Amino acid sequence: MKNLENAGVVYVPCTVEQLQLLSTSEEKELIRHLSLLTGEIIDAARERNPALITRYAIELATLFHKFYNACQVKGDNPELTRARLTLCICARTVLQNVLKIIKIDAPESM
Repeated sequence: MKNLENAGVVYVPCTVEQLQLLSTSEEKELIRHLSLLTGEIIDAARERNPALITRYAIELATLFHKFYNACQVKGDNPELTRARLTLCICARTVLQNVLKIIKIDAPESM
């Protein structure tokens, strides 16, 4: 995020039409996984198995890594850049929330 800010890219919320530009398999897989969080929390509580949340966090990090390596966030298309930046922020927010659930402090940067 800091690199993008230094390059002059400022986050602006995107539209539904811009989000529809997220069409690569890596983007779709990451979005699908993000959508599973509520079910994972319910399953972990029902089964009294916090390892399900840990597994979700590891899978989220893995899918984000795949997405980040496959898809250039800052590109020539500003609308696609905005959509991908939104996806990055969503992934960061979900990962921070998951880490809070399992009582792990998340650093701001690495």
